[in-house]
Amino acid sequence: MNIQETMGNHSIVKRFLKDYKLPIQVFQDPYLEYFLELYDDFHQSKSKFKRLTNMTSHLEHGEQFFEINRDVFNLFKEKFTQFDAYQKFQAIDLRNDFKIQKKIESKDFYQEENLNKKFISIDLKKANFNIFKFLDDKQEIPEYSTFLTTVIHELHHSSDMKKDIDAYFQESKMIRQVIFGELNPSKQQAIQRFVISQICQEIEKHGLQVNSASSDEIIVKNCDDISQMKSILSQLPQEYQFFRVEKFKLEKIHPEKNFFLKISTANPDIPIYENNFIDSFKENQFCYDIKMEIKNHSQFLYPQIYKQLIKEPVNDLDKTFYYEGFLSLLKDDLFNEKIMIKKLKI
Repeated sequence: MNIQETMGNHSIVKRFLKDYKLPIQVFQDPYLEYFLELYDDFHQSKSKFKRLTNMTSHLEHGEQFFEINRDVFNLFKEKFTQFDAYQKFQAIDLRNDFKIQKKIESKDFYQEENLNKKFISIDLKKANFNIFKFLDDKQEIPEYSTFLTTVIHELHHSSDMKKDIDAYFQESKMIRQVIFGELNPSKQQAIQRFVISQICQEIEKHGLQVNSASSDEIIVKNCDDISQMKSILSQLPQEYQFFRVEKFKLEKIHPEKNFFLKISTANPDIPIYENNFIDSFKENQFCYDIKMEIKNHSQFLYPQIYKQLIKEPVNDLDKTFYYEGFLSLLKDDLFNEKIMIKKLKI
């Protein structure tokens, strides 16, 4: 398949956008090419699409793309379920094992009351995979990327094709979610919540306030000392050491709209609280040590929110979306001040 054939295959493109969680809702010509270009600085969308076209260049027709996906998923599960840690996982009785002593609720975090405050995030890395390594007494399970490569190299394809398949699969968090979503995900999340609860207890022992906790993330309020948090968490057993520690804050994208920019970094030396990232978004989106995410939005509004951040005018392509399978166009601009004032007077 050439690039045009790949772009014209809506089933493959739709799957690609899901695999890479790209905020592109309309993907027929000319929208896909437009949005890949628009989001490239922020989402590296063109290089991600290049991984797809490198993989499909080996294929004769689109169905082979989905056959490869099925082959990788099935072989991964077949080999992974042979590990003793998986057998141990299957035998766990959640009524008796991994009981949570104190449950901390997960809160709706994206609220104005949290603007420009200091927070620490403790996020479980590759949580659904590392839960099995948490149970791996024999330490026989390799790292996820290593195991995935091993699986792909057992497929009956050329070495060049395997290399391109591996490059595509490795960079997709969603593919990992799909694979482990068929290996008793409710039990995985129950054990994740136990791990989270143990980390919360360690944090609270040191007088810090846990603001919210989900099955894979803890948010600590009024704290920005990454080094201190890592020192506290280093006291946990080795099997718990599969988390990422970042400091972050929220900024509001527009005073009249509840869209937020989350700014985070794992680098303790970057002064994120002293800077305004809404005003300098276009420059800071290239910074490797700073991660910025648009939060609390509807997918069909994403292009206009992004245009607001990079200070570029909105066009009809940005306002086009699917409604019940039909291409539709918003009549108003999301951030049109005159329209907003008129509506408020009504």
